Amino acid sequence: MIELRLEEIGKSYAPGAAALADVSLTVAPGECLAIVGPSGCGKTTLLRVIAGLETPSAGRIFLDGRCVNEVPSHQRDIAMLFQRPALIPQQTVRQNLRWAWTLQAPLRLFRSDHLHDEELTRVARLLDLESILDRPISQLSGGQQQRVALGRCLLRQAKLLLLDEPLGHLDAPLRSDLRRQIRLLVKERGITGLHVTHDPEEAFSVGDRVAVIQAGRLVQIDAPARIRRAPANRFVAELSHHQTGGVNVLEGVVTRHDMDTFFETALGRWPMSVQIVAQLRESLCQGENFHAGEGKVAIIIGVAVEDVRCSTAPDAAPDDIRVMLPVLDVESGDDSNSVVAGDSWRRWIGRAPLDERFDKGQSVTMTFSLGRAYWFDHTTGRTLAAPAG
Repeated sequence: MIELRLEEIGKSYAPGAAALADVSLTVAPGECLAIVGPSGCGKTTLLRVIAGLETPSAGRIFLDGRCVNEVPSHQRDIAMLFQRPALIPQQTVRQNLRWAWTLQAPLRLFRSDHLHDEELTRVARLLDLESILDRPISQLSGGQQQRVALGRCLLRQAKLLLLDEPLGHLDAPLRSDLRRQIRLLVKERGITGLHVTHDPEEAFSVGDRVAVIQAGRLVQIDAPARIRRAPANRFVAELSHHQTGGVNVLEGVVTRHDMDTFFETALGRWPMSVQIVAQLRESLCQGENFHAGEGKVAIIIGVAVEDVRCSTAPDAAPDDIRVMLPVLDVESGDDSNSVVAGDSWRRWIGRAPLDERFDKGQSVTMTFSLGRAYWFDHTTGRTLAAPAG
């Protein structure tokens, strides 16, 4: 096991075109860190910098306290698994696995072929490859080929494992199965790993912690549950709710009349609780003359799709917000329907019982609580307040 530490890593390919900027993080020995973000945000560039395939424009890389910026890639003792496995199609599974020791030639001086074969058989058993060890790579499915590539990485016995979108081209059932296998194998063998993906569900499943990259910058790194509960900004909130339908966003202004505070939007004017106002106190204090009842503070709220209830006969609590919108579409799910409602410039999505029917154009009541909303800075997108619990 090895500790990885990055200090203010930057990578630019041209003036004003930074692929990475000030990325600093530490991966503990034996930890699996998932790195997630949209295509082109710098995830793969970061892995290539760590592996020594790219030279950082700024910052330092440490492996167990040793700066390796000047250490060639082949001397860093790192194994890397790509989205499309680099295998030799004419050779068998066994021959491709044995390339692990060809790539790590010094090890062969100290270990017998017998020990190599024992290790190969054990890894093949773990990855369910035993029955196809003598089959050519060209005859394997995509999932089988990716397991062979993973096996070769494990046989390398490298100190650090870098996984670059390893499941990206596989179908959903294979992704789910291989995701579990990778996590179990990395944990069982005590390997320090970085797993890059654009899929939030995958990142939250495999990572002990998750690092979110946006436009080349590290915007948040934390345990999956903590990121879901307290996202750093609107981007992270939307990403963390991706697998449950996303986040409904609404712009508005916070205003004060007499002793009461309201959130005013194109959909209505709603009273805010004392608890929410207390959470937003610092931001509200920046509004000119706000507490004198003369100012307004622009804010964006986000409400997770799972927290919006849709019905033609709503049953709302006294403090709930109710908005009437026309139905645009209905998508059937396993345990509920997703109802899309709104118009050409504003759309909201909520959940409805499977047995409730909706017709296109029909008015539906969307019910939610401001206490379940995320509150974002209108300019920066920074999270000002998040739902409790």
